[in-house]
Amino acid sequence: APFLGGPGCRGASRRWALVTPPIVVTALYGMGHVPYALALVESLRRVGPYRVVIVHADVDADALGLLGKHADLWPFQREERGETSRSGRAAGKLEAGAHGLEGCWDGPVVLLDADTFIAKPLAPAFDRPFDVAHTIRPGRRWTINSGVVFVRNSLGVRAWFRRWCALAADILADPVEKQAAIDQWGAPDQAALVRSLAPPPFVGFSSVSLPA
Repeated sequence: APFLGGPGCRGASRRWALVTPPIVVTALYGMGHVPYALALVESLRRVGPYRVVIVHADVDADALGLLGKHADLWPFQREERGETSRSGRAAGKLEAGAHGLEGCWDGPVVLLDADTFIAKPLAPAFDRPFDVAHTIRPGRRWTINSGVVFVRNSLGVRAWFRRWCALAADILADPVEKQAAIDQWGAPDQAALVRSLAPPPFVGFSSVSLPA
């Protein structure tokens, strides 16, 4: 893999974004989404090839054996906070995504929810210049989609992602703000995504929206 390290690795310059297929990172918590993750990996095989990283917790050995045939498996242990709600799991997904980005060298990365199915190649999205591209669903009640995010991984982008995680944690900590985020954006992590992009987190930062 040209730019895949392991947790904590660093590497190539941003020129990799022009010559290297994107790596796909997804987070998998528990057994409930294993069938979706298997379908995601298979869909990526059909439109790839892509290097797939699954950041996982609480997944049994049999499931990991199946997933590991076509993906790199990175264990992740999140601090236990007693969060069992959908929004709490979404915050955990963000922290796992941050763990995944920290383990990848600089270059194109696509962060996907485990229950995503890919029907078209991902690489053409990187024909546009951006640091972060979030996806939108026009015509839907909640247009922001935090489950599909394209990034050109870099030191600045990793700092932005940590900012997104922190904003999501702040919203989750306030019940009133959490409910307002759900009402307006569908989930706290989606509200935090909107906040994380404005104002820009660093000089020269570029973000765009793409249809999901």
